[in-house]
Amino acid sequence: MEKLIEIVKFQPSHQIQIDEMMAIIALEFEDNIFSRTIEQTPLIPDKYWIALADNKVVATVGLSLKGHYAIIKRMMVQKEFRGQDIGISNDLMHTAINYCSLNGFTEIYLGTMQQFKAARSFYQRHGFDVVLENQLPGDFLPNPIDSVFFKKCLAE
Repeated sequence: MEKLIEIVKFQPSHQIQIDEMMAIIALEFEDNIFSRTIEQTPLIPDKYWIALADNKVVATVGLSLKGHYAIIKRMMVQKEFRGQDIGISNDLMHTAINYCSLNGFTEIYLGTMQQFKAARSFYQRHGFDVVLENQLPGDFLPNPIDSVFFKKCLAE
C-alpha cells in the first residue's frame, strides 16, 4: 500500500520531528553536514514546508526571501523517501518554485555541499545552473559548509 504524502506549511510543533529527521540524515555521512548542532535554536526560513507521510515529517524545504530573489534552504529528504518514483523532492521543489513565480521573485539561489552529487543533479534537472560564489548576490549569506552554488532565473 502506498503511503499518503502531504505537503503542508511548517508549524512549530513539527520542529521536534525535523530535528529527529536531521539527526538520522546526518548519520549517512562521515563529515558534518549541518553548520549547527541540534541543540542550537534553528533559523526558520521565511516560507517553510514539510512533507508528511502518515503524519510523520519525512522532508522539508524552505525559502529565505530577499527582495527580488529567494534562497532555497533546508531541502532535506529522509533516505527511504528519496527517488523519482516517490516524487517528494519534486513536489517540494515545485512548491518552492511556484511560490517564487507567483510572488514576483526573478531568481532563486541555493548552496549545497560537494558530496551531495545526487542533489546537485536534481537541482540541475530543475533548471538550476552552477554559479561561482562570487556571482552570488552581495547579501547572500552562504552556509559555511556549502561549496557549490546554484541559480535559477524565473520568467518575468
